[in-house]
Amino acid sequence: MKGPTARRRAAKAGRLKRAENKNKEKVRDRDRKCRFPLCPCHRFGLFLEVSHAEHKGMGGDPTGERSAPYLMLLVCNWRHKESRYSIDKKSLRWVPLTDRGSDGPIAWQARVPWLMGNDWVEIAREEWDGSAYRWNVRDAPAGAIFEMLTPELIERFR
Repeated sequence: MKGPTARRRAAKAGRLKRAENKNKEKVRDRDRKCRFPLCPCHRFGLFLEVSHAEHKGMGGDPTGERSAPYLMLLVCNWRHKESRYSIDKKSLRWVPLTDRGSDGPIAWQARVPWLMGNDWVEIAREEWDGSAYRWNVRDAPAGAIFEMLTPELIERFR
């Protein structure tokens, strides 16, 4: 039988998990598709996952703050975990362009060692065209955007 401290800790963990799940649902409703530019994941029916800007790490997330909707976005599991250029492999990241976080425009950056050493290079950015956000990939280094955009993904699911 659990003692009172363990019961309180378990109750708090349950509240945080329910709040996180509710916030993930808000992100799914907001984004509806993979936020990576020009990603063809929908053609292959890849699973979409909510990615946090900051991962839990060893200390957990005692306040639940990292699970606020403006700190998360929806990406396919290819961009989140599986590709050699993925968020979990720390070779791909998104950066908010305003204080609204992922609720506003974002930019994607990649580490492309053969092109830029160990520096982050911007490969795409969302820009407002007067009616909607559109991706600007024209200013990215051509080699990086070509490498990032999908040949590996298409080959795998062909």
